[in-house]
Amino acid sequence: MSRTHLNIVVIGNAGSGKSTIIGCLVSKLEGQYDGLAQLVQENAHPEKYGTAYDYAKAINEYASRENEDPDAITPWNMETPKYDISLYEIPDLDSFHDNVSSGIIPADGAILVLSASSGEGLEAGENDQTIQFAKLANELGISQIVLAISKMDTTRWSEDRFNEYLKETCHLLKRKAQYNIRAVAGVPICATYGDNMLEESPNMAWYKGWTKEARGGVLKGKPLLDAIDGVEPPVRRRN
Repeated sequence: MSRTHLNIVVIGNAGSGKSTIIGCLVSKLEGQYDGLAQLVQENAHPEKYGTAYDYAKAINEYASRENEDPDAITPWNMETPKYDISLYEIPDLDSFHDNVSSGIIPADGAILVLSASSGEGLEAGENDQTIQFAKLANELGISQIVLAISKMDTTRWSEDRFNEYLKETCHLLKRKAQYNIRAVAGVPICATYGDNMLEESPNMAWYKGWTKEARGGVLKGKPLLDAIDGVEPPVRRRN
């Protein structure tokens, strides 16, 4: 039986952790990137909360080794329990508009990444640009967004910080980007350690999961992988 394929853009400010998220997902769910797992291990080092993996460096080294065009937005492919997924890391607003509006990237959904680290995200005023990504996503017809609040380790896994960022960002998604926030899954993550990426995180036992409205009813889940599988295939027009 053929599986449904979805294209997911990963958007947000530089430094929010987009590459780390993609690297973590494709390395843990990989099946076609020979040598990537070795690069991940070579870029691992012990840290406060366990082994930290520099997934961003690993996938950049892999792309360089494969002689990928440094100016191209390369799809990173993976298989989830439900879908075949191509992830696209979007570096800035201009390339987002150009690649999606032209049809080069037919985006079916988006992961909007916001750093919870002190001095980044809301505290640095970067949420304005984060919402610019969300507004453009809506204008480009991307109706489904997953909100990933990253770098939770830097907050000491703070429930209060997550709730603050989730509340404020959802408010702006509704007011400035016209998204139905009841259809947005918000997930606290730390891709460097793999927390709440594929499985529930013991470091964030307070997190009870996300609930969102969908065409088929209410969906629930916990880690980011669940939220990705919660993206519904868009209804496409028949000729």
